[in-house]
Amino acid sequence: LHDQLMLAAAERALGWPSESMPTNGLDFDRRMEAARQHIMRVADEVMIEASAVISARHEADAALSGNLPEHWQPSVADMRAQLAALVGPTFLLDAPRTWIRHVPRFCRGIARRVDKLTSGGVAGLQRDHAQLRVLSKCRLELEAAMARDVSAGRRSEGLARCRWLLEELRVSLFAQELKTSVPISPKRFADAIREAERQHEAVLAPRERSDTTAAAG
Repeated sequence: LHDQLMLAAAERALGWPSESMPTNGLDFDRRMEAARQHIMRVADEVMIEASAVISARHEADAALSGNLPEHWQPSVADMRAQLAALVGPTFLLDAPRTWIRHVPRFCRGIARRVDKLTSGGVAGLQRDHAQLRVLSKCRLELEAAMARDVSAGRRSEGLARCRWLLEELRVSLFAQELKTSVPISPKRFADAIREAERQHEAVLAPRERSDTTAAAG
């Protein structure tokens, strides 16, 4: 974790990956000097964020431990997969800076979902399973869009954002009391996927036409 903290702090201090890479030696030296001036402050910020994530992960782990009813299995499997994706071995590097501060809330959403399954009885389980079907449909839509992106040899920033919007959708479905950072619903999520693909196509189309023209010339 120490190496991950240092690397995350260094990337943030240097402004990567949001900033473009240095274009020459002078630009590199300028950025390094700027980073040195606030690296310790940034490292403290990253440490606080990491501590919050780890604490929330422990809360989710505790909720998912023990002898959970067998008929909860689809919901429990979904939550365990969610937690593993949220807080993997390199979570500080995997989550964009704009989203890492939301990861504790996403983890707490898992604990809230378990609480609702515990207190909700049969009706609560049926509601959870119905919401899980909605979530699964949205997740499959995103996976299909990302697969199209990969097969075309490209990477859409909009679709990368949709990965985190899916976490907000989970909060809206299973832990509404935690609130979402953006308005979200299954329809808004589907619209975000379509818009991400449309914008990416709009950016790529002129480049592809230019490449075709150059090849023909």
